Amino acid sequence: MAEIIQSSETSFSAAAPQDDSSAVPEAPPLEFNTTFQGQKLTLCVKRDGVVADLKAAITDETQVPAKRQKLIGLVKGALPPDESRLAELVDPRGETPPTKFLLMGTPDDKLFVDPKDWDDLPEVVNDLAPDFDYQGLCDEWHRSRRHAATLSKFTAKTEINWLTPRRKGKKLLVLDLDHTLLDFNRHDAPTDVSANSKRPSMDAFLEAVYEDYDFVIWSQTHWRWLELKLTALGMMASPKYKICL
Repeated sequence: MAEIIQSSETSFSAAAPQDDSSAVPEAPPLEFNTTFQGQKLTLCVKRDGVVADLKAAITDETQVPAKRQKLIGLVKGALPPDESRLAELVDPRGETPPTKFLLMGTPDDKLFVDPKDWDDLPEVVNDLAPDFDYQGLCDEWHRSRRHAATLSKFTAKTEINWLTPRRKGKKLLVLDLDHTLLDFNRHDAPTDVSANSKRPSMDAFLEAVYEDYDFVIWSQTHWRWLELKLTALGMMASPKYKICL
């Protein structure tokens, strides 16, 4: 009986796991910082990951498909193919992690849809009708304390920084950018802006009107995106006209 116990203990000792102190620790992941719709995002991708892995992580966080993502500042120039290794792109920059870049893109549920494709459009007020009560509508708006308070609060904190000084004696013309000066193809993403996105004869129109008007370009988006669009359209450096704001 003693010999059996001895044999069992010897077998157990041989099967005990060994301390492998020579194991190579796993390399830390690559860390990226960006901002999307006002929210700061931190994205981690394995060190041997590729561009496609980073795009997949962005899609998980923002619902922006990879095909509509623009990663500005990740590398100089155009973004390499999806199979390019991220470590080979960011390590030469010599920056302390995380790597920062600018993200642009539109989620599927935010894409512009042609009104004719909607079945539940709200009733449209026909303000071109000859008997439309403009004064009544105006009086109703001014009676609303909520609108008046909101407008007062907004105007009080608004600071106007003119890009180009106003010209004496010129009227001010406010022009909408998206879907007016900028002609989005309904099948393209709103971030795919180039000189080819201009409305036909846009430059000729602005040049002619500039003789009598100063220009302000309006957009619902943040100035950073507005500036990118205006630059892509060539409007910021046109020798034929200047933009005041």
